[in-house]
Amino acid sequence: MEAQEQLYELFKGGRATAMIALEIGGGNGLQGMILGASTNMDIPTVDGDWMGRAYPTKWQTTPVVFGERKTVFCPAVMCDGNGNVVVCILQYLVAEELTFYSTCQRLRAT
Repeated sequence: MEAQEQLYELFKGGRATAMIALEIGGGNGLQGMILGASTNMDIPTVDGDWMGRAYPTKWQTTPVVFGERKTVFCPAVMCDGNGNVVVCILQYLVAEELTFYSTCQRLRAT
């Protein structure tokens, strides 16, 4: 919820209208359900994911591959549960993914 709340700070007045998980595997698959639950955001949640195949990277997900309209994944927010928040506003999805990956490594090391 912390990352979602940080994202809302960037979009004053804008709120999500539905939730879908980026990937369905492991604990990540439950995140959409947890965020969309009535005890959190209380919004409809899609029981599915954007992957469409065995774990591709973010720039290989269903909305990006079909290219029917501009992909809206930016900005993205990541929190580590210890008060560290990373907001990434990059239009190049590969750069965004590399930024989050290297940030996770650095936060883990501290």
